[in-house]
Formats: sequence, C-alpha cells, structure tokens
Amino acid sequence: MKSLSLPSLACIAAVFCVASAVASPAQTYNVLFDFNGGNGRSPASLTQGNDGNFYGVSAGGNSHDAGAVFEITPAGGFTQLYRFCAKPNCADGNGPGSLTLGVNGNFFGVTNGGGTGNVNGCGPTDTCGGTFFEITPSGQLTTLYDFCSSSDPGCANGSNPDSAPVLGHDGKYYGTAAAGGTGGCFGGCGTVYNITTGGTVNTFYTLPSNALGDGGADGLVLDTNGDFYGLRLNNGEPPAPGLIFQLTPHASFSSVYQFQGSLDGTDPSALIQGTDGNLYGLANGGVRARGTFFRVTPGGEFTTLHTFCQQIDCTDGYEPVSVTEGSDGNFYGVTIFGGNRNKVCQPYLGCGTIFKITPTGEFTLLYSFCSQTNCTDGADPASLVQATDGTFYGTTSTGGPAGQCYLHKGCGVIFSFSAGLAPFVEANPAFGTAGHAVNILGNSLTGATSVTFNGISTTFTVVSDTLIQATVPSGAASGTIAVTTPSGTLSGNGPFQILP
Repeated sequence: MKSLSLPSLACIAAVFCVASAVASPAQTYNVLFDFNGGNGRSPASLTQGNDGNFYGVSAGGNSHDAGAVFEITPAGGFTQLYRFCAKPNCADGNGPGSLTLGVNGNFFGVTNGGGTGNVNGCGPTDTCGGTFFEITPSGQLTTLYDFCSSSDPGCANGSNPDSAPVLGHDGKYYGTAAAGGTGGCFGGCGTVYNITTGGTVNTFYTLPSNALGDGGADGLVLDTNGDFYGLRLNNGEPPAPGLIFQLTPHASFSSVYQFQGSLDGTDPSALIQGTDGNLYGLANGGVRARGTFFRVTPGGEFTTLHTFCQQIDCTDGYEPVSVTEGSDGNFYGVTIFGGNRNKVCQPYLGCGTIFKITPTGEFTLLYSFCSQTNCTDGADPASLVQATDGTFYGTTSTGGPAGQCYLHKGCGVIFSFSAGLAPFVEANPAFGTAGHAVNILGNSLTGATSVTFNGISTTFTVVSDTLIQATVPSGAASGTIAVTTPSGTLSGNGPFQILP
C-alpha cells in the first residue's frame, strides 16, 4: 500500500522559517550574461562540459525564432555556437531542448520540431517530427536521427521528442517523445526510445492510452541498477493527475506512484534521484495549490516534504520548476513566482525565488528575483544546476536589461549563485565495469597525485585542469570517487556504480 503523508507545518511564523529575500553575506548572486533577443532569449538549463564551461540552449537566436546552442564561461564569456533552422525548412531542427554531455566530450540533444520526417507534410510551417543531434563544443552539429522519417513513416519510434537524453548502462541514449507510437491517442500517445551514437533508433516502450495518463512522458532518471524512472502526464480526457513509473532494461513497465490530484499535487515535474536512492520531484497543486516538493521511495512510499506559498503573498515562492541535489545533501531549486512583491511580474506576486530544502523538509528562502531595479537580476527563473566548483548556475526566462522580449520585460539572464559549498568532482558516466575508462570533471585538477574508487587506487591521466581520465580499478566496490590534488582531496558528488 502506498502511503501519503501530509506536509509538515513546522513553521510557526515567517520570521523563523524563511531567510532574507536577498542573499546573505555567505551567499553571492551575480548576473553573468544578459540576453537581448538578437543573441537569443529565455535560456534553458545549463550543462557543464569537459572544459569547465557551460553549454545550453535558448529560444530565438535568428529570424526563424528556432533556437540556438551557446557556450558561457564561469566568468561570463558568451559564444553562440549554432542557430537552428540554418537549413531550408528547418531540416536541422527547430526548438532544441536541454543538452546531455557525452562520454566523447560532445553534447547530445533533441529538437521538438523540424527535421526531414514527415508529419502532415514538412514545409515553411515546420510541422516535422523533430531530431536527435550531436554537437561539438566548437559548434559543429550532426543530425543523427529524424523522427517520423521515411524509415519510420508511421512514427512508431515517436514524434516530437521533449526531454534531454539519458545514457543507459548499455551505452545507448534513452529519451521520451511527446507523440507518435501506436497508442490510441490523437497523434500517438508517445514513446520511450533508445538511440545509438551512430543514429540507430528503436522503440523501447510505447506509452498506452489508459487511466494513468495519455499525454506522453517527461524525462527519464537512470537508477543505479539500470532501471529508468519517469513521469507520465495527461493532456487528454478525462484528465489524470500524473504518474511516476519504472521501466526495467527489458522494458517492463510498472507504476511507482499515481498522484491523486489533491494534497499530493498534480502534474509532477523535475524528477531526480537522490544519493539516498529515493526519488525527489516537484508537482503543482498541494494544500495551497501552489506547488509541492516530494519524496517517493522505489517501493512507492510517498511523502510531501514542502508545500509552497505558506507565507503571506507567497514570499516563499510558488510554482517550482527546477530542483537539484547539492553536494551537501540538501536540495536547491527555483520557483517561477513568489518572493519579493513586484508588479513587473504577473500576477504581481513576485518574480521567482531560489530555495533550499533539507531531506527532512526544512525550507530556506535563499534569493528573490527582481530584487534589483528594473529586474536587471532576472525574473521568472527556469533552471538551477550545481557545477564542480561548488557554485550554482541558472537561467531566467525574462528580466535583465529592457529589450524587445515579452513587452520589454527583458530577454532573460544567466546567473551564478554561491551558497558557500565546496568544490567536488563528478564522474561521466557515473557507472562502469572494471578496466573501463571514465571521465572525471572538476576544477584545479592539474598536479593530481591520486584517484581512488571507494578507496581503491587506480591509474589516471590529467587531461586538463578540469578533466581527468581514470580507469575503473579491479576489486573496487560501488562508492565515492576521490581525487587528491595539491589543494586537497575532492570527493565525488554521488556514488559511482560498479557494473558486473
């Protein structure tokens, strides 16, 4: 039986529960880059590369408004690498999603539209099925697959992919498509697909139309045992509140938790797996109908850890959209609305926040957006990630200097936020067999003298100040990677999984 616990109302008064809306002396907020429409707008999530820089996608970027890929350094140096719709009829794709760093140092991603696949005919209106692409850090783009192409005229493999791909234990990338497949929904109920780095696509699982939802799936999370977890949404009739599901490597589908649409929330989003093995995520609704942060065990035990908008005028934020686990074991994220009241943002209840929540549900407000005059610090945040230097980096959809975007509200910014957390190292991928080469990302790695996997030393090569290539040692068990440098020992931000 799946259990549902009510949110813990631990806060008696706002003064004891919520930190100041402006970053404290131990915390530093900086705008790294302002978009102006011509160089893009509304940037999405950032991904750290092997070189320590960040790579992401934005809307706009050209006359077709098709989106672009960019690079930004931790100091704010910005380069637009690629503009989509560079080919006639957007054959190279339109509407890119978040990027995934590949083992080869390139990035993999999808576009929701464009390509050469035929969905009701391709042309100037761009009704094609989307693409799966690879792009180098220098901006050379290769389309690996066109969804709904001539090799898949019925779109059985899916159409209009909508999430960043996830590398599986078998070396293939897995992702979700919002439409296509063979389900009974209009245009198809969506699929989970896999694709090789050579561009061979297979339908891993076709999402059915049933009471659990028929609106495709949203993102995938890889478990340490090779299973995938994902979110099932519903865009049909009658509406369903949403579902957390599990898919085994053999494509066996099961329900982990089905939302009821009341105190537990509805339309779940931003699912991640914590270092404790549990799943954490965000949902709309809840007690205040302004969003929740929840935990669910692999066995389906559900707990609401925080309900947003507990304070007057939602100064603690509402409508959370992004969350990540920090290297200190706490969870950090952003809300679109709430925080300082500001009439610049609809519906006049704040322009968004950065928050921290402990694994037991203790909430702290870290920053309120639009704290600066004319929202030059950004508004409507969209994402937050932690880099190996310990600092958080993120994006906002609007704000920044007044521009031609969104009724002159600004075109969005890229920002950094320091919560005082120490640097760490991160393995890519976070799994491997003995003798397998693994990339380790970090900072100030030059002069490293030791790399261990759960205490077992191994051979390694320092490629650059931000990258080490190490060999998974024989006899090591799953556990933490540690790198000894002249400045001290850096620990991994999560367990490394030794595969048989």
